Amino acid sequence: MTTLAQEKTLNLLTEETLPAGFVALRTAAQTQLLEQGLPKAKDEEYKFTAISKRLQGLQHPERAAALNLTAAFVDRFRYPQHEGDILVFNNGTFDPQHSRIESAIEVSEVQEGDPLLGSIIKLEADPFICLNTVQFVKALRIRVAANTQIEKPVLLLHFHQLNKGASIPSRVLIQLEKHAEAHFVEQSVHLDEQATFVNMVTEVQAQAGAQGSYNRLQIENEDTIAVNNFAADIHRDAVFTHSCISLQGGMLRNNLFLNLQDSGCTGNMFGLYALRAKAM
Repeated sequence: MTTLAQEKTLNLLTEETLPAGFVALRTAAQTQLLEQGLPKAKDEEYKFTAISKRLQGLQHPERAAALNLTAAFVDRFRYPQHEGDILVFNNGTFDPQHSRIESAIEVSEVQEGDPLLGSIIKLEADPFICLNTVQFVKALRIRVAANTQIEKPVLLLHFHQLNKGASIPSRVLIQLEKHAEAHFVEQSVHLDEQATFVNMVTEVQAQAGAQGSYNRLQIENEDTIAVNNFAADIHRDAVFTHSCISLQGGMLRNNLFLNLQDSGCTGNMFGLYALRAKAM
């Protein structure tokens, strides 16, 4: 990808007015993104995943608008056997109207000035973290209070579709307080076969003695470009596991950072890729 083409793509992705809130964090991300640019073909980490080049082919690279979901439609994609909480995301943004929360987890919007957002995953770790920080509309906080055990897995159900734009950023912050336990499952539903760019950033704080897991199932449409940056700070005697099963997608990129912060903590990473020949 030439420098000129890359600059054009980056300008299209970031030409909109910055969303409200997090001014300092967004400004820092935008500055670094414009200086660093998107990954280039010569960058070793993206040598075999030329995402920047694929993004150049998006017809509508702007941020996607919210979809008109209905309760009956969302219900079609709920697992009948799933009895835990369901958190619905509408083109990257949490949709409380169609979510179901019956356990003791606390769900809220991350507020301006919260020092935890952006402290676990660093802007300099990946250009797409900067792009996500510039683009996300609202960040969701999922908090599990100290000594609380969530017995049933929490499903994060994402609905994606090109709607005025193809860029779908999502931002989630999970806090497992001392000796808390919770497990999460993430799945995306693409409502058609049009090309989209899904850019997710998830940060997890597992405090002392906490136990948790995050399990991602990737069944994207064949033209989806998906970048997932996931980071967890794991503190003393805490155990956290990340698993990812990738079955379908146009081009998938998963960056994982498990930060062991103290003695006795454990971080596990598991992954399975069984992609079709067209996928990368």
